Amino acid sequence: MNTIRIATILLAGLPAVAQAQSQQCHQDTVPLSTTNWQQQVTVPQFDPSLGTLISVDITLSGAISGSASAENTSPSPGMLDFLYQAEIELLTGGGSLIITTPQLAIQDNVTGFDGTIDFGGTSGVTHGGLSVADSESANAPTDIALGGFIGVGNISFDVEARGISTAAGPGNVVSQFLTSAEATVDVCYNYAPANPDPDPNDCTSLDRRRPGSLLLFTEFDNREGKASLLTITNVGGPEVDVEFMYIDGDNCQEFNRTARLTPNDTLSLLTPFHNPNQERGYVYVFAKDPQTGEAIVHNHLTGQMMNFDAETRGAYSVNAVAFKGIGEDGDPTDHDADDVRDLDGVEYDQAPDQILIPRFIAQSDLSRTDLVLVGLSGGQDFTTTVDFLIYNDNEEVFSKEYTFHCWERVRLNQISNLFSQSFLSSTDNAALEILGAAGREAGWMRIDGAIAQSATTIVQDPAIYAMLIEYVNPMQAAADLPFEWCVQDNGALLPRGLQGDIDAE
Repeated sequence: MNTIRIATILLAGLPAVAQAQSQQCHQDTVPLSTTNWQQQVTVPQFDPSLGTLISVDITLSGAISGSASAENTSPSPGMLDFLYQAEIELLTGGGSLIITTPQLAIQDNVTGFDGTIDFGGTSGVTHGGLSVADSESANAPTDIALGGFIGVGNISFDVEARGISTAAGPGNVVSQFLTSAEATVDVCYNYAPANPDPDPNDCTSLDRRRPGSLLLFTEFDNREGKASLLTITNVGGPEVDVEFMYIDGDNCQEFNRTARLTPNDTLSLLTPFHNPNQERGYVYVFAKDPQTGEAIVHNHLTGQMMNFDAETRGAYSVNAVAFKGIGEDGDPTDHDADDVRDLDGVEYDQAPDQILIPRFIAQSDLSRTDLVLVGLSGGQDFTTTVDFLIYNDNEEVFSKEYTFHCWERVRLNQISNLFSQSFLSSTDNAALEILGAAGREAGWMRIDGAIAQSATTIVQDPAIYAMLIEYVNPMQAAADLPFEWCVQDNGALLPRGLQGDIDAE
């Protein structure tokens, strides 16, 4: 199958009164093949739940490679003129949409015919290793043209490549061309995002600051000079086993350990000693039956994480994110027997629908803020793209997308310049804010999962979690869990394989 790579660019700079416009791009390719050929490319349609489609930009990029040979069979010397080229065409049901013609012109002086048609000697020439590329674009701006691009399925195009190279000389010329062609089609949807605010009357909210059966620790750090202190406490109920699932932030691989907690027992551990095999990532811990080893309801677990830095002697701590098991104490939770912890309201509490972070300080040489992102849908083989709505201190909103694999801790200024002091100070901001520090800008953000994908599977609106870490100076940091808006039921920890959690909606 052709590989679809989603690369998303979101345009910024429109104030809230003029709705922010976003762009989502999809790409499919036809690999290098000998001409002439006809192939098909397929990209996802524009999901109408994202907003109102305004226009579609389509780009056809083509490249050719191979060789060009010619022999002057005329008795007269002269110039051989090559035009090495191919015509690559993108077609829809209505006919031709775009044509691009990669071409390369070459000239050679040759003698009259030397008696041998070998594309060499004094009267012939061969050019190998030729390569040239070109691209053309088109736009579908009308409502009629846009209709076929809207839906929750895919849209396909035919692509044709035809070799049309020529050679000319002083008289009779024998020529030979070897041509292979490849094509890439980019389809970019320009749209006005839908209102991101769900109806609060239809919105379920969960209290995660109470004991649960599954705890999510958004970060552990075992790098040199650093350590994380994890604490798990059984605040009531019977004896219980807890399984620690360490997820490597680089490759999403698992490392697990199991411990037993008696009633009112607490366990604290330094992660470099508990798990010396991984450098950093996240951890989730869930309750298990001490006899059967089954995952069970045991809504008596609390936890906290503290990160240390030996070099700076700095530290910060945050509570674990608690997910309540659904059912009575001791009930099994793995109802679909897939050995995955489903955050779906059936096995455990649902994951949040959106993450709200009430403040970030504009980024500059004087400030640094990190964001931890955790993918909660798809699984080990999925990347996750998240949508950011970034507000300045005067209600202006700007948008950005960012893609990560599994887990990532990233600086805000690496996500986008929209978080910078230089950008926010250029917007229509509240001139006197921050009160008491009017020279510094601040804002807030809303984060929502856009899409998670593996090589074969796409998950729309994936569940995510996020945590902000702010540095007061290089030696002091502070962190807290975010606010949450509503819930969604497609979170899962942690599926393996390209299909992800096939039971998730």
